[in-house]
Amino acid sequence: MPIGRRKSTAIQWATVCWLGVILAAGDVYGKAEDPSQAGLAALDAGLFEQALPLLEAAVAREPTDAFLHYALGITAVQQGQDVLAAAALQRAVELEPDLPGAQAELGLTLARLGEREAALDHLLEALLQGPDDPDVLLQLGILDAEDGQSDRALRYFAEAAEMDPQVAGAAWYESAGVALDQGDLGSAVDYLEKAAESPGSEAAAKEARELLAALRPPPPRRLVLWGGFGFEYDDNLTLSDVDLTTGIGDTATLFDASLDAFLVRRPDLQISVGYDFYQSLYTTLSAFDLQSNSPHVEIAAGSGPLIGSAAYRFTYDTLGGEAFLATHRGDFALEYSFIPYIVGSLGARVEGQNFEQVPIRSAQRITLEMGVRLIDPNRPVTFEIGWRPIWNDAEGPEFDYFAQAVTAGVFFSVNTPLRPLNFLLSYDWEYRDYENITPSIAKKRYDRRHLAGTGLSVPLFGPTELALDYLFIASRSNLPGLTFNENIVSFRLGLFY
Repeated sequence: MPIGRRKSTAIQWATVCWLGVILAAGDVYGKAEDPSQAGLAALDAGLFEQALPLLEAAVAREPTDAFLHYALGITAVQQGQDVLAAAALQRAVELEPDLPGAQAELGLTLARLGEREAALDHLLEALLQGPDDPDVLLQLGILDAEDGQSDRALRYFAEAAEMDPQVAGAAWYESAGVALDQGDLGSAVDYLEKAAESPGSEAAAKEARELLAALRPPPPRRLVLWGGFGFEYDDNLTLSDVDLTTGIGDTATLFDASLDAFLVRRPDLQISVGYDFYQSLYTTLSAFDLQSNSPHVEIAAGSGPLIGSAAYRFTYDTLGGEAFLATHRGDFALEYSFIPYIVGSLGARVEGQNFEQVPIRSAQRITLEMGVRLIDPNRPVTFEIGWRPIWNDAEGPEFDYFAQAVTAGVFFSVNTPLRPLNFLLSYDWEYRDYENITPSIAKKRYDRRHLAGTGLSVPLFGPTELALDYLFIASRSNLPGLTFNENIVSFRLGLFY
């Protein structure tokens, strides 16, 4: 924080009441012919505007009087005329180098004028002459901090704060700046707390409180809640898990909600438990109404560029109100930031699927996941690409397969005068080669599937957002009936907390 203009420590201000000062000063102005006496009296009374021309006249009459030059200098300081002040104070120290207060005032003035080297010389001379001046210590600390002399700067600031409570706020605030430059956030917060509580500079206390608020974001929420309501149109209702396609379109009302509770939420460790719910209600084909309930737990830990996570999720799905599928799933992942905007990931997923109505399709599935995420450091753009090999071992050998999938996605945000628009573009390609003969076609089956999607989310007001999504599916297979196209459009209004 820049040093403010200060009152001289060499000249003591009058302690009489203001009216008495004005009367006394008026008497001097009326009777005294010597401008030095009138100027010093006005200065002593704090009447700087009147004192300045009188002291200029005084030094013109007595050019070798060091004290008059000093008095003119501190009067000019109070009037904001630092160039005039520097010239007067420079002359004062030339005439009398040991004049109390002169070296300090000159050094502080030169510092305000940006004359760093000359300021440093006079401030150090003031320090040598003694006694220590808290303003001098503070300014020396500022100069050292600008030169990268952090340890010495902190010593100066601490001495200034201990010497004068009125300077302490500015001293601790400057100390916080040094700590932040060193990357020591903990010490910076400690200094800012002292600055905010110190008397003296209200400006320093205010800036300290504002910076504390920025450095101390509100504690992360322990509960994260999401609720959504919307509509979906599917022009070809399908159920890929059981190789079913209807060729019929229908509209559904959608409900979804999620709750995550963070047991631990620190930068290096997060542990959460949660529950997800989803329900679709079709207008005509109610047999396709899907309800999904999914409790889960997740642990993520990491330091620096490496982050690891593990999660367990149990999902129970009903179809048309009847038990359909129960899935146990474990996910494990490692992410490493090669540089701040390139992140590589390696993961694995282990699933156990139990089809209650079609036990022959129940399977154990293992998926490996490898990917790279690219983040534009200058724009809100993220690009991801990944590859997944998948092994499926089912109860019925005709459902055993090996698959590979390639995924790509781009997220970007566009600011508009009304609302920011968040876009997501995605593409997935997957092929499955079945390992055994499929009896219905008397040969090995293969499936190929392309999925291309786009999404738009728009923050509305408060904790609400609007989401529009479109998904196109192109399925190709040598199993009759599984070559088809499908378009799904959905609209959701979401509320989060």
